Amino acid sequence: MKYQSLDFYPYREEKIPEGFVYSSANKPLVDFFNHSAKKCNQQLVSKIFVIKNEEKMMIGYVALGLKAMRRKNLKSSKSRGLYDRPAIVIGQLLIDERYRSKGCGKIVLKFVVAVVRLLKAYLPLRLLVVEALHDESKKYFQEKWNFEPTPDDPYTLVFDLWQILKKP
Repeated sequence: MKYQSLDFYPYREEKIPEGFVYSSANKPLVDFFNHSAKKCNQQLVSKIFVIKNEEKMMIGYVALGLKAMRRKNLKSSKSRGLYDRPAIVIGQLLIDERYRSKGCGKIVLKFVVAVVRLLKAYLPLRLLVVEALHDESKKYFQEKWNFEPTPDDPYTLVFDLWQILKKP
């Protein structure tokens, strides 16, 4: 079953639920959510959203933050420009293994772009950055969404939002 929509809720100090399926490679993401998310949220380091399906069951989370990408760390000449580029960052993204390959990643990216569209009236945001934890997530963002690795860190992936955001 492919998902057409998911619900995103502001983090309210939840924990990863019993029965949530994840690989050992994603244990750091589970640990972050269960032990560090509260502090990051309170200190305004990141904004965390719990992802739920139509039954209101938690199937994952996404943590968003902001950063400036240094010109020298960007490959594309269009992305580099004259100055550092403001970016929204997907610092953590975890989807229950049972919901993978069902369109959830696409919905998460649409949600992030919707957030950027709302913010662009108040903040400049040019790039979408993903800090991939491992090869599987790096491959997903590069092959499915054309993210480019930065020259100094192959697990920091960048997508230029200009083509999407220049439209009203």
